[in-house]
Amino acid sequence: MRKCNRVKVWLLVTEMEVKLQFSVFMLLIQASLAVWQRVTVMKGQVLTLTCPITDAHKSHVEWRNSEGLHMFFNNHKAIKDKRYSIIKLSETEFSVSISNVTFKDGGIYRCLHYTHPTTEKKVEVTVIGRPTSSATLHDGKIVTKCTAEANYPPPSISWQFDQGPEFDAHVQVHHEGKKYISVGMINVVQPKEGFSLKCLVRHPALHSQHLLDFTEIGKDCEYISVNL
Repeated sequence: MRKCNRVKVWLLVTEMEVKLQFSVFMLLIQASLAVWQRVTVMKGQVLTLTCPITDAHKSHVEWRNSEGLHMFFNNHKAIKDKRYSIIKLSETEFSVSISNVTFKDGGIYRCLHYTHPTTEKKVEVTVIGRPTSSATLHDGKIVTKCTAEANYPPPSISWQFDQGPEFDAHVQVHHEGKKYISVGMINVVQPKEGFSLKCLVRHPALHSQHLLDFTEIGKDCEYISVNL
């Protein structure tokens, strides 16, 4: 097996009143459980979390991370992590950031404002990694592999030759903690001429967009991989 050379380019009431009150009660429960905001961030980038507040000088406010640990209580840092910083704490806003995010940072973050009653904002954070591709020459075939990583759910992978139709191929999925890894592979008979191959990666957190790893494979199995 010969590995191809690679060049890399780089979210008292009536019955009716009873029913109405029950409906309102259920809506309140649902609202308290609902996610207020969804944020998608690429692995290695900076995550910014913003919580709207009022009368901060008359109350207390805190941020908790996806593990339920206190990040900040008012302007006091409660966790020893150099990546955590306060961006702004004012009468109307409490914003914090996490630099160099990893898949472990994905999950539900909570901003609690201790007023009467206490208000809570939940932010669901999804971390996604950029796809990578590799090509190997084996028994006259070019084995191309595309790897995509993200928080749950696993990312999906599809392929496209040159400007042809998009198609699916077998994808293996496994996970390590919060990180889900999808690996897609296709075998191509070594062509006389070069061709381009696109690995397209989709995830619900990307909405209608997708990530792309664009590979140009030459007749000698030399390839250039461009990550977009």
